[in-house]
Amino acid sequence: MNKPFHIFVCHYTKLLDRKTHIDTQLAKLDNIKVHFINEYDAEMINEDVDKKYFLYDNLEWNKRWGYYIHGHGENCGRTLKISEKSLALKHYISLTKILDYNLDYALIIEDDAVFCDDFLYKLDNILNNIPEDWDLYFPNSIKNMFGIKSMDINNKYLVKQPPPSTAYSISYLINKKCCQEIINEIENNKIVLPIDFEYNWIFYKLDLNVYFNKKTPLISCANLPSCIGH
Repeated sequence: MNKPFHIFVCHYTKLLDRKTHIDTQLAKLDNIKVHFINEYDAEMINEDVDKKYFLYDNLEWNKRWGYYIHGHGENCGRTLKISEKSLALKHYISLTKILDYNLDYALIIEDDAVFCDDFLYKLDNILNNIPEDWDLYFPNSIKNMFGIKSMDINNKYLVKQPPPSTAYSISYLINKKCCQEIINEIENNKIVLPIDFEYNWIFYKLDLNVYFNKKTPLISCANLPSCIGH
């Protein structure tokens, strides 16, 4: 990679142990530009923010949750925790910043990500071989993840993933066009679910082209205490 590679980190600023962890991980990488998303910490989620970005509607919850579990999500609508709202908005802000910087693509991660050895070299191989129609690629993914059959394609590194097609929200490479589409969807229809499940719905609704690793993940998740309970 000749140009600096941009990484956007969704991080709650009060969690110092997570900051130490991700700083250590990022220090392994050369020629990167890191952007910590400090906007919308939990304390910043007020009534106005809540009304602007979030919707509590049991029927809408069931529709977005239940489309891929065949109705078993009925009657499970709930209000998101403040921590879930904070994380969702940090992902949203990451998307907007990719557009602000006019980047062709960038990596969005959460602060418990763990990079494999030679991460950027391996990611460069992915970028050199990713299908032209790609919207998102999940570095922490693997073929047939969660028991969902992946679509084999003529590719040494990747498979195409049908819905539901997130590998949590630990890490994903996303292009500029896809950022705009997801931003439009959030701004027009608001967020109902925790962000990884909301993304499952959005990817399905927008018919996005999502790619997973054929073999070995490039990113894993550190065994850190969950921050969703705060």
